[in-house]
Amino acid sequence: MRKRTPSRGEIEAWKQLRALRVEGFAFRREYRLGRYWADFVCLRRRLIVEIDGPLHESGEAQTHDARRDAWLTAEGFRVLRFKESEILSSAYWLGQVRTALLSRPESGYRKRESPLPPPPLPLGEGEKSAT
Repeated sequence: MRKRTPSRGEIEAWKQLRALRVEGFAFRREYRLGRYWADFVCLRRRLIVEIDGPLHESGEAQTHDARRDAWLTAEGFRVLRFKESEILSSAYWLGQVRTALLSRPESGYRKRESPLPPPPLPLGEGEKSAT
């Protein structure tokens, strides 16, 4: 679900990620990929940066995040997750982002007419796979 108000960590992360433009890395904020929203994404390097606040600590949220990250990885993205406290207390996280950007080849990203297709929903009770 898309957020309405960014957290302090997301605001600070956005400032620092935007500064990477001088190095040739452009990030988009709150970008939709399939049925998911990425906090920040560099499409040319297929890198997603997620800032996790306290709501991501519940078991249900972690399960959702793992499912989401698996789908995004299958689509060719790398997902980096940082706790909000890491963003606010240290610049170390930005070095990790820079290293990840430099280690990924530039993709031939072109804006699509429509977003990525949504991931398949899990099978419910009584449903059978198409195989």
